[in-house]
Amino acid sequence: MAKRRSKKKQTIRPEEREQRKALKNLRDELTDLQDISLTIMFEKGILPPLYGGDHLGEDREVIPLWGYKIEDADPELGALLLRVMPGVEPDPDLEMTRDELGLENEWPLAELFDMMKLPDGSSAIEGSDELRDLSVLFVLMGEQVRPAPGYDRDTMITFMSEMRPFAVFPIIPTTGKDDDLTYQWERLEDFRAEVVYADSPQLLEAAVWEYRLNCALAEEVDWLKAEGKNPAEELMAQDTAELAALYNVVVLRSLHLYGTTSPIRARQEELDILREENGDLIVKAPLRPEVEPIPLLAEDRQDFEGGEDGVILHLIGDSPMMQQVWPRIRANRFFCLRLRYGALVEKPGGGLEAKGFTSSPIFEWYASDTLPDLYRQVRLASIYELLASCDLIEGRTYRIDSPGYPDGT
Repeated sequence: MAKRRSKKKQTIRPEEREQRKALKNLRDELTDLQDISLTIMFEKGILPPLYGGDHLGEDREVIPLWGYKIEDADPELGALLLRVMPGVEPDPDLEMTRDELGLENEWPLAELFDMMKLPDGSSAIEGSDELRDLSVLFVLMGEQVRPAPGYDRDTMITFMSEMRPFAVFPIIPTTGKDDDLTYQWERLEDFRAEVVYADSPQLLEAAVWEYRLNCALAEEVDWLKAEGKNPAEELMAQDTAELAALYNVVVLRSLHLYGTTSPIRARQEELDILREENGDLIVKAPLRPEVEPIPLLAEDRQDFEGGEDGVILHLIGDSPMMQQVWPRIRANRFFCLRLRYGALVEKPGGGLEAKGFTSSPIFEWYASDTLPDLYRQVRLASIYELLASCDLIEGRTYRIDSPGYPDGT
């Protein structure tokens, strides 16, 4: 009788075991914060987000209305039309919250536009004639809308006017608490909204998660301080960016390096990466902590040392990788190169799986025309991958052939 061939027991290396343990701790933390965030948002009157941007086509839920512009002046936000559309919200919990709150488009816009007339009888809102037949959830005036913490108003207006991806968190006044909590839907003049934005729909999903998780973490920080405790000692992290930094340091063993495409040497020396006349990119130790905006990553980068000549990294300008990537990078003013040793494998049904470490680094690039925009893009990309690795979204890695955009799109 033939014998069944015995399977070899797979041995997990200690470093991979530590990687899995760290990821499990992050996943548990995120799952807890996710549940807490739903409660905190409900208690504070923060509705699930509504989405805007051309990527949604006719299903966009936020429609900005602009006041008539003075020549050469920046666009003036007149109002936001907010509506709910089926199939737009990617998160099941937020979709369920929409249903529980009974959010429906019950306000005909024709009624609003008839009240907003200029002395000559024309509409005070540009583009209103094309929207009269729509019904909305409600309308917010421009002064009721502000960027979320960490975001910028001028950039917010730019994203809205160019219809790039953004999301609006309406905030409704409440009275009472616990079982007596009541939403004051009739106090429309006291409604507010906070806005997040991102360079792609995928990064917008990360931005929405960041907003939610930060609501939960801010509440925990305030509670610990009220109890006389030190949040830095009690919490794994005090904001979502710090959780993503832990992911980068422990799970991915990564390093973010920043540079400028400016030919001026003094500008290059303000960041990490120098570009030689032959096109080579060189990074030398020591790395300055002030270049990295996230404290944990700023501290971690000080541990990187160069060789005998102090060089941490030397990329040859005429190498196949540089020939492929650099033409796209130099179209922007600033760029980031992330080196990571953590191996990420895309799951067939979506999501990422951490699979140990590689012997040589994986290179990933991001680019933007301003340094604040680049920092935001890199931060959200890390959050996006963290969520995908924890099975909270069906995300993928950021690929080298498409700086700043996932999956080559």
